[in-house]
Parts: sequence; C-alpha cells; structure tokens
Amino acid sequence: TLVSMSNVALLYKSQGRYEEAETLYVRCLEVSERLRGEEHPSTLTTINNLAELYREQRRYDEAEPLYMRCLEVRRRTLGAEHPATLVTCNTLGLLYKSQGRYDEAEPLYLRCLEARERTLGAEHQATLLTRYRRADCLIEMERYPQAYNELTLVLAGEIALHGKDDPELAMTHWSLARCLRRLDRHAEAASHRRRCWELECAEDGPAASGTLQTAAALAKDLIQAKDAPAARRVIKDALKAAKSAHDEDEDRAEQVQRLEALLDSMKGES
Repeated sequence: TLVSMSNVALLYKSQGRYEEAETLYVRCLEVSERLRGEEHPSTLTTINNLAELYREQRRYDEAEPLYMRCLEVRRRTLGAEHPATLVTCNTLGLLYKSQGRYDEAEPLYLRCLEARERTLGAEHQATLLTRYRRADCLIEMERYPQAYNELTLVLAGEIALHGKDDPELAMTHWSLARCLRRLDRHAEAASHRRRCWELECAEDGPAASGTLQTAAALAKDLIQAKDAPAARRVIKDALKAAKSAHDEDEDRAEQVQRLEALLDSMKGES
C-alpha cells in the first residue's frame, strides 16, 4: 500500500539510504497522483516528503519547485492558516535559509509567525520555533535590534513553557549572545553566553566539545566586556574539565588547542 511504501521510504531516509528512499517516494507520488489526484492531501504529503529528502541532500533546485507546488495547492484548498500550509511555509523558509536567501526566508517566517500567533497563541512551541527561525534570519540580515526583540520573546516563552533550566534554552541564549555582541553590548552577551555554557555543562558535561566551544566564546565575550580575570577563570575551568576526560576525542582536542591559544594571547592583559 501507499502508506507502507511511504513508511519504508521514511525508514530508508533515516538510515541515509537516499537513493532507495527517493525511488519509493517517486513511486508513491506517481500512484497517488493517478489514483487520488494531484491535489489530494496524501499526494501533497508525498510531495512534501520528497522535497524534504532533496533538501537534506542539498538538492535545492529540485526541492524548491516541489515545496512551491505543495504550498500553492495547500493555500488554495486548505487556507493560508491551515497547519499543513504553515508546515510547508516553514520548510520552504528552511530551504531558503540553507541557501543564504534570507531576504526570501524572513517574509515566509513572518507570515507563518503571524498566522500561528492568531491560531495557536504566542507561547505555543510551534510559534516560538517560527519566531526563533525568523530571528536567526534577521541576524544574518544584520537587523540586530529586531532580532534581539524577537529572541527576547522566544526566551520568555520557552521559560514559561519549560522552566529556566531546560537544556533547549541553550540555543536561544547562544543566539541572544550572538546578537548582543553585534550590538556591542558585550556584558549582556557574556551573561547569555554564560547561561548557555551552564546549561550545556549540565546536559552534555563540561568536557564535551560543544561545551568547550561555548566556553571559548564566553571568554571572548568577557574579554570584549573588559573582564579579563573572568575570561581566564572560564578558560582554566574548561581546560581542567577537558584534561580530566578519560576518552580520546579529536573535536575536544581541537577545542583544547583553541582555548590554550586564547589563554596564551591574553598574557599581559589585566
């Protein structure tokens, strides 16, 4: 059946067996179009799944017309604010963002954000995710004040939903730090970066390569904020954690080298 074929294709995709997944999705699409019609919901789902497969392989030129086709039909048949329409709107935004086409992605995210605020509410997880993605585009477009305002709303919503210690908040704190650094608000950037570091230490451990990378970024924020002693403490704490790890890890070793180089570059700074 079409459902079985689609499920197997999804399994192949999750295993990285893209050619086999594509063959099944294309076959599903051909059968669904013939038996159910080009605008049937299951046909559109298959089109969206095939587009996702192409996007994950960076076959953007093949993915885009499929997303556009799906979005046009869903808007016309389901309405602009139907959940399925908004999913396609979001994934098309991801496609544009992956290509660096931020000026095309941002209006899609804004349209989706406004619809989700009306239909789901401002603090729904899907609304917050769309707001975060729009803010990420705004940063890339150097619209930092707008990005900061959006990220502040995201953080407040996430804390209301999950609490301030949820590890998922680390990404939002990181983005806020990134935005504030561009606004030359380095002390505030360091505050958010430190919170990101603390959450990653609790979730992944202080010796994880990603945590060490965040420690280095925090140290740089502190240097920019004219707090070299605090930067040294962060670096030394991170190095101590990394060197106490018992397993070998190339990414960790690379981060250790960067931290040591950063510490060495601070000689003479007070």
